Amino acid sequence: MSLINLADRLSDLGWREEALAAAQEAVRLQRQLAGARRGRHVSDLARSLVQLAGLFSQMGRWEEALEPAQEAVSSFRRVGASRRDGHLADLAKALDGLAGVLSQLARQQEARAAAEEAVSINRRLAASSPDAFRPDLAASLARLAELLSDMAVWKEALEAADEAVRTFQDLAGACPDAFLPDLAASLRARSVALRGLGRGKEALADLNEGVRVLTPCFCEIPVTHVRLMGTLLADTLALAKTLGRKPDESILGPALRALAQLRSERPAPARGRGGRAG
Repeated sequence: MSLINLADRLSDLGWREEALAAAQEAVRLQRQLAGARRGRHVSDLARSLVQLAGLFSQMGRWEEALEPAQEAVSSFRRVGASRRDGHLADLAKALDGLAGVLSQLARQQEARAAAEEAVSINRRLAASSPDAFRPDLAASLARLAELLSDMAVWKEALEAADEAVRTFQDLAGACPDAFLPDLAASLRARSVALRGLGRGKEALADLNEGVRVLTPCFCEIPVTHVRLMGTLLADTLALAKTLGRKPDESILGPALRALAQLRSERPAPARGRGGRAG
């Protein structure tokens, strides 16, 4: 098993520090190979840097995430310059990651530039290979919408979110298990922009629809989708209260009951010594 794969497995298990150590070792080794032989090892180094930045981000260590995120983008630019379109998808992914880090560090204009470049690259790729890259385009549009909403650039946020929703609706029609969670997340992103524009009723409709489309996935694999469902439910209940609307029991009820069931089945925290936090 490669160190990159090991870091992924450890992260999936919740062993963040061990995953971080494996990712840092992968970067060290790939840097040595890239320095000695360059070629494909530069792109391998860049991928390991993306993984390292992602792990730091998951741990909320944004300052530490910034350097590998920036280096990953620079490395993919160098590789792309010599290999034309071969690494554009990797560059777009690295730019999305960098945008997230910059946003958390309150460097919003730089974050917006990185996110918009990621959208532009994914749009170009999707134009030539829609089956392969439309999901990436929709995901980068949703992330751009969230960033623009954070900046209170509501009109542009709505345009990006609207396109993300339409694209994920098309994708989910063909492959619901794969794309319904993404559709739910993009509906939430659009609801934020709509609310910023004072269109609260439309925002509430999007939140209700997000809960509705995510509920089958959440009931089947609750642990995987609990964070998104919890956010959707909290936003829906809060906005309904603000608008003086009664929550729609037919939509929210199944998700609320599934969430209550999940919480009741969650094991009690381990006590004493020797346990590992998960």
